Amino acid sequence: LDQLHKGELLHDLLLHQKAIWHKCKVLKDLGKLTLLGAKGDMFLAPLQHNKKLLAIIYADAIDHQFSAKQFEEFQLIANQLNLLMRLNSVSV
Repeated sequence: LDQLHKGELLHDLLLHQKAIWHKCKVLKDLGKLTLLGAKGDMFLAPLQHNKKLLAIIYADAIDHQFSAKQFEEFQLIANQLNLLMRLNSVSV
């Protein structure tokens, strides 16, 4: 987090720890995410366990835009994965 710039998309994701919908029409500093080469909308969400970041899930619309329904579905998947990790650690 210290190596990222304030206002950078990845910085915002790590700071707020919730799913982000980046719309391609909004000018935002993609920083390290420019390496992914996404030119359309993108979704990002953290996967965590005990408040520690384990992974980031990512989806992009290539040269298109996502819909609000797609963002809801993406958030649902991220929430389910986080719940599965939490439940899996309890049973171990």
